[in-house]
Amino acid sequence: MGSPKRLPLDTDSILVAFNLPRLRAGVAIDDWMRATGSLTDMEQERVEKLYQKALKSADGWNEEELKMKFISLIFDVADVEEDDKIVSFYERPMAATIDGLKISVICDCLLAAPAGIATPRTPYFFLQEFKKQKGDSNDPEAQMLAAMLVAQHRNADQKPIYGAWLVGSIWNFTLLDASQYFVSPKLDASDRIDLVRIIFILRRLKELILNR
Repeated sequence: MGSPKRLPLDTDSILVAFNLPRLRAGVAIDDWMRATGSLTDMEQERVEKLYQKALKSADGWNEEELKMKFISLIFDVADVEEDDKIVSFYERPMAATIDGLKISVICDCLLAAPAGIATPRTPYFFLQEFKKQKGDSNDPEAQMLAAMLVAQHRNADQKPIYGAWLVGSIWNFTLLDASQYFVSPKLDASDRIDLVRIIFILRRLKELILNR
């Protein structure tokens, strides 16, 4: 028996290989995207600072700066972590062989139940971010979707895997449920209203994970 074939990390190859429809609407993702909430006065001040920072500097950030100066702070305002249940991890490798195809990817960011203090055990959510530059051909959606498929395979619990990919300030949320893949409308974190919506969506994500 030969070695498994490596799956290219481009979106079309992954969709075709796993016969995944790329759906723009569905009950689960529509409900998630309708998340609402409220912000305290202090949270509103923090959101306003994030918004002003994005307007002033976001176009000049590289991927690591985007992660450290913006994404991590959005996660903090959204309060997505929960001791011993949901922990964020960065730059973690994931790999699996599924249906004879080898998938290998480095995850920019993921939320998972931890094993010990430094190992993701049960992954729930993947975020892949990308700052487009001239000549780049990276496909952040493909990298995110590849990680979601590995997590689905590993978890083997028939429960959805959540994701998002970013290009600059534009967020695209996703959901993988069995053999259906859903993609939300785009949200722009440099728009004040969309930024607040992103925070509420992440808070709703925490609820969805804790209620699994």
